[in-house]
Amino acid sequence: MEVLYTVQVSFRQHILQPEPFLVVGMIAVTRRILVLTAELSNLAQENETGFRNAMIELGLLTLLIVALVLSLRMLRQRDRGTTDQA
Repeated sequence: MEVLYTVQVSFRQHILQPEPFLVVGMIAVTRRILVLTAELSNLAQENETGFRNAMIELGLLTLLIVALVLSLRMLRQRDRGTTDQA
């Protein structure tokens, strides 16, 4: 739903800006991290393989959120730099 709203706003403004999509991606990753950590105790009790896979996924999601935050920060610094030069 959030992605559709972001696309709708982009079409209205006739500008495709990456920042809203990065924010939506960060929200989706954060939600998945919360769901995964809530299920972690059940996975640990079931078997070791499921727990190991969940920990790997949690690590990858953490790297993904760091990458999204860095991308958003670089885009905002770029926009601030072009505004200062104008």
